[in-house]
Amino acid sequence: MLARLRRRVLLVDTDLRRPSVHRAMRLSAKIGLGALLRKSAPFDELVVGCADVPNLYVLPAGPINLEEDTELLVSGFKDLVEGWREQFDHIIIDTPPVLAMTDAVRMSVEADSVILVMRSGLIGKDEFLRAQDVLLKVNARLTGFVLNGAELDSSDFRYFYGYYGRDESKHLSEGA
Repeated sequence: MLARLRRRVLLVDTDLRRPSVHRAMRLSAKIGLGALLRKSAPFDELVVGCADVPNLYVLPAGPINLEEDTELLVSGFKDLVEGWREQFDHIIIDTPPVLAMTDAVRMSVEADSVILVMRSGLIGKDEFLRAQDVLLKVNARLTGFVLNGAELDSSDFRYFYGYYGRDESKHLSEGA
């Protein structure tokens, strides 16, 4: 949406263990962040513009050397982001899971805002609260969360829809 509003947007896949942005965007995994971290290719040769969405640019993870690239990423992340901020209005960073790896937590402190993404049925309340706590302890600017994969027909979803949807609109129409 940001790119469609004529904002220059960079989407970066920093999940070096299980990169997925290239698949979601139907891009090659032959180039990307790994080469940038090792300084074997310049950013301009690695970033890919999206033909369908002008102003959206993607930096896939590309081939990686896990141990070397992970340390290079975390240690040089601040400088990378500062450089990208000069070229883009918005930078979206797809990171590994917060609780599984420290990478995401260490990178989160450089972000203007952090959105915690969870898959319904795969993460419990305790894990969600622990992930939130870990981010808050490093002063990450946690601004919200996204719940993916929720079953729209489940009783849990209907409860929340009713609580935030119907009941709220009824309450508002009564002048509260």
